[in-house]
Amino acid sequence: MDDRRFVLSLLDLPAAKFAAHGRIDGWVRGNILCIQATGPFNREMVEEYFAARRAIVERWKPSSAIGTLVVFEESMIFGIEAFKAFEETIRRGVPFAAKTCAVAWVATPAVEGFSIMPDKMAELFRRYSRVPFRFFEDEEEARAWVESEIAQQLS
Repeated sequence: MDDRRFVLSLLDLPAAKFAAHGRIDGWVRGNILCIQATGPFNREMVEEYFAARRAIVERWKPSSAIGTLVVFEESMIFGIEAFKAFEETIRRGVPFAAKTCAVAWVATPAVEGFSIMPDKMAELFRRYSRVPFRFFEDEEEARAWVESEIAQQLS
């Protein structure tokens, strides 16, 4: 069951100096932070994403392990500056990452960037994060993996 008390759209946040490109919406479902994302993304969108993630988790206040499930539609392309901003945030440590035990990204081959972004992002997670990261083409398979990772942390 989705918990819509924690729905937050980037449209709810103050405007950045430059307009954010892309759209990211988030909500909580059980112990999973669900993100629906449509690129392409610029640096401002990446910064707003992490601000929105922080706001959602601060309102949610999870008491145990959580996972993140990101489903991309249309495009998952990150501009050069956006990719650098994402990399820097992962390198510094994502807010509330201590409770995050799994991150799954989902896209089909029809999504722009499908052939390049999964490997680039997987490398960032391997290099800078201790949180397991996997890429899936099927949302239910991704959700099952995230739920399994959470269950392992809770047992």
